[in-house]
Amino acid sequence: MDRRRFLFSRAALAPDGPSGKAAGANMWAGVAKAGYSVAEELPVFTLLFLLPTALAIVLEWKVL
Repeated sequence: MDRRRFLFSRAALAPDGPSGKAAGANMWAGVAKAGYSVAEELPVFTLLFLLPTALAIVLEWKVL
């Protein structure tokens, strides 16, 4: 695997990447500020984290 492809896949799947940070911030705001429970926010967190990750995996598979 070449270096560019490896770095792209690591960045896409890292939980501390942009989608992980955005999903975490959204979950924190929903639980701490809006008063939702963790169980109510978990599906939103999952969608916000997994959709960009799945898109990155498909792009890597088809383009790189």
